[in-house]
Amino acid sequence: MVTYRDYLSGDATAMYALDRVCFDARFRFSLRSMREFAEEPGAIVRIAEQAGEMAGFVIAQPEPEGVYLVTLDVAPEQRRQGIAGALIDHVEACAIALDADVLLHVFTENSAAIAFYERRGYLRQGVVPGFYGRGLQAYLYRRGRL
Repeated sequence: MVTYRDYLSGDATAMYALDRVCFDARFRFSLRSMREFAEEPGAIVRIAEQAGEMAGFVIAQPEPEGVYLVTLDVAPEQRRQGIAGALIDHVEACAIALDADVLLHVFTENSAAIAFYERRGYLRQGVVPGFYGRGLQAYLYRRGRL
């Protein structure tokens, strides 16, 4: 059974380890960055656990233009079980409480993530050249106030 909880200060190391499994080196966060994003005042962080292990997490930040989704990570063996949806539901509920849109970037070649966000009603706003550095483009997505 998957359980969900808020971030605890000791979670950054496990989040960093999961990020290394979920993403190619070009897209990974450093441990320092992971901790800084998770511990930023106002950060929206939700952890999914199964059998005492981290199954996934989400980090989002309230910003002037909306709630920005920093990262969504789900362990490969835990995918397609509704974890990503539950984590995004939490971010969207926080955005509703803040009367804000949700914004995110996704690598233009990450077809699984693109399909996931589009199924949830996120609309592509444009392309951001070099967003991930080294000539790697991102799409900017937005989901309006729910």
